[in-house]
Amino acid sequence: MDTKTLAERRHYAIRSEETFEEVSEKVERMVYPTILNAIEPRFINSCPEIREMVTDYTKRKGRYIRPKLVWIFAKMFGAPDSAILAPASAIQLSEDFVLQIDDMIDGTEIRRGKPAFHKIYGFNNTFITPQFLIGAMWNMLHEYASNNGDTGSTVYKKFIEFSDTTFIGQALENMFKPRQTSAYPKTYIKALKGIGEATYDAYLEIVTKKTAAYTIYGPATIGAVIGGASEEQLKLIEKIGTKFGIAFQIKDDIDDYLYDMKEGQPTIVTIHAYANCTPDEKQLMERIFSKLPEEKTPGEMAAISSIVEKYGSLDYADAQFRTNMLEGMQVYQKNSSVLPDNEYTQMVFRLFSDFVGSPKG
Repeated sequence: MDTKTLAERRHYAIRSEETFEEVSEKVERMVYPTILNAIEPRFINSCPEIREMVTDYTKRKGRYIRPKLVWIFAKMFGAPDSAILAPASAIQLSEDFVLQIDDMIDGTEIRRGKPAFHKIYGFNNTFITPQFLIGAMWNMLHEYASNNGDTGSTVYKKFIEFSDTTFIGQALENMFKPRQTSAYPKTYIKALKGIGEATYDAYLEIVTKKTAAYTIYGPATIGAVIGGASEEQLKLIEKIGTKFGIAFQIKDDIDDYLYDMKEGQPTIVTIHAYANCTPDEKQLMERIFSKLPEEKTPGEMAAISSIVEKYGSLDYADAQFRTNMLEGMQVYQKNSSVLPDNEYTQMVFRLFSDFVGSPKG
């Protein structure tokens, strides 16, 4: 391969005149009104209460990590801003409606500094209002696909692919969680599977589908498609993104392991503890995990925490977090010639680092 071809393939000529902070601010500034413009005109003649519900999570905003990933990966490959705005906005819109449903399923109390949607508007409206956001998202993507030829069609198909992957991961995870049947009063029925069936391989399958695809490599891949990336480049982005996505979920599981234990959700922390404990301790964990959240006593929670501490399960999870972060960087370093070499590439890893961060304690 001659120097000119290599330079063209790695896009040395693409240079950013913006800093990471400027790109980040621009994405937030442009995506937010684009989403509102996709939603609010549909409710001009509706009562204000409906408009308030439909736009609630959008107006709370968030970190906008997913649209920033779309944006920076697209810019890495030389896409103009005008080609990125609609898909970046659509992926943020998807987060807004997914969070409403996810918060209800998980019993989340607070979201973006305020009471979670279901705590304000109730169980029934938490099923209804996301449908408006889903419709707005697919309408935005349909228009994009219609106006952007093969690239638009591929972006549309990628959204379907990653949506399916994400919800398969969520469905697999839900098999281990008690199923909530009512919010007022909050009642559950037993989970389909118990802690004894929660292997590390099953955990990896869930977090790869549910978290890595939705949070990291899905948005990154969509951005790269907009910029005209090759299949080889898309596969590498997925491989790198999977490692960082798994790391992000492990960090989250470390931070929230007490809450997950209460809810009956096996994570890398309790899966490790169960795999290493004695037969008697296994029976104790199975009995406690099989209980519904409201049935678990503080003493039982303390008993599982003692097992977790005894077998160093939090330290194990921390080591796996760091391993996945390191492996993600190593995959990139070994294959760096496949991706463009410009300022946007460095922004990607800055964004990964800021988002995934490091576990508490």
